[in-house]
Amino acid sequence: TNELETGEEKVTNELETGGEEVTNELETGEEKVTNELETGEEKVTNELETGEEKVTNELETDNLETDHNEEITDNTELTNELETEEETNELETEEVTNELETGEEEVTNELETDNTEVTTEKITDKKSEPKASVGHKKAAVEKGEKTSNKEMKQKSKKDYEEEEETEEEEEEETEEEEETEEEEEEEETETEEEEEETEEEEEEEETEEEEEETEEETETETEEEEEKETEEEEETEEEEDDDDENTKKDNISERMKLNNQLLNHKWVIMVHGYRGDAGSIFAEGIKFYELGYNLLFIDMRGHGNSEGDCFSMGWYERIDLKGWINKIIDLDPDAQIVLYGISMGAATVMMTLGEKLPSNVKVAIEDCGYSSVYSIFLCCLKSMFNINIIPARLLLSVFTIYVKIKDGYLLTDASAVKQLKKNKRPVLFIHGDSDTFVPTIMVDKVFAASNTTILKKEKIIIKGSPHAMNAYADSKLYWNSIQRFLQKHIK
Repeated sequence: TNELETGEEKVTNELETGGEEVTNELETGEEKVTNELETGEEKVTNELETGEEKVTNELETDNLETDHNEEITDNTELTNELETEEETNELETEEVTNELETGEEEVTNELETDNTEVTTEKITDKKSEPKASVGHKKAAVEKGEKTSNKEMKQKSKKDYEEEEETEEEEEEETEEEEETEEEEEEEETETEEEEEETEEEEEEEETEEEEEETEEETETETEEEEEKETEEEEETEEEEDDDDENTKKDNISERMKLNNQLLNHKWVIMVHGYRGDAGSIFAEGIKFYELGYNLLFIDMRGHGNSEGDCFSMGWYERIDLKGWINKIIDLDPDAQIVLYGISMGAATVMMTLGEKLPSNVKVAIEDCGYSSVYSIFLCCLKSMFNINIIPARLLLSVFTIYVKIKDGYLLTDASAVKQLKKNKRPVLFIHGDSDTFVPTIMVDKVFAASNTTILKKEKIIIKGSPHAMNAYADSKLYWNSIQRFLQKHIK
């Protein structure tokens, strides 16, 4: 613990010192950056100001020099022109005088008789002409000086305008250069964005490929897991099949309890009819519950939730019913059991009475049960298909052989009459006189076959009742007869 504390203190101190050093370095770096930026800005402003002053001074000096030089050149040109004009005027006057002298000599020689006055007038006229030309030339010189000054001013304006135009052109060129730079930057940004997009697309493709690979891997893993699961399920199913009987034995007692508690030791096993299930006789079960009995509703083989796809019309079901009797005894050893069945369930109950049963089975109640499987098939062929007795018996003989091969028993063996001859328990026989499916004559046969005294067997005929409707055709007679019978034999 001491080493851990010291190690933690060292780590905290190192972290604090490291943090302080990082903050100091960041502060100094920021101060350096700010100072460098300020100095750079000052240098740039000073350079711009000095550059502007140099440009203005150079422009002023250039303008002054150009103006002064142009004025000097103009004055020199004017003086030279004036001197040349005076020289030309002098030459012209000399030439005129010489010509006049030669003319006078010629005139004097040719016309001696002419008047001297005429000669003088001509001479004066000819002398006045050169004076007028000299004054005109002086005026032209003055006009030339004025025009040269104007030309100089115009030239200076033109130069200034040309300079402005050149500056504007330079500014336009700089603007164009800036625009081209901006366009190049935009193109660079676009290319960068395109490159980023392509990189993103490539990354997305890579991610998709990775996802596909992962999906394939997961699929393969899931397939392997499913195969393993199926193998495990098959193994578990095999184990369950092996242990099915044991688990059913362990759980059957809880499913047999009504509301998870027993009312008493009195029980009724409810056995349904052909193509029925436990729910088909639930209404009758409520009546027994009201009489104070615990109930066991069963689904016979090939019916309801029970296994199998075939059944034997009560013959093999008698063995299943013995198994349910033993389950109740395992749950309640002091149980007093009543066997109750309707139609095929009634035939199953009567066939069960011919077996060796525990003493816990006290009585049986059968409602519209048939005398044997062979007899009920023969009745169905005659009533439902209008087949005469002889061809019906031929068909049943063939079917009997088929059942013997397939299921291992003869239709004539599955007989309630034969089984009741071995019975020693009280039985209540109930039948309707309007039953066309199981004729009423069959109740007489089974009643007579029961190997009990007249005190232990009773027969109730419900008037106007069709098949399996006795409890509803005369409910009062039906349940009063059952209650009286049970009170007589079960305490």
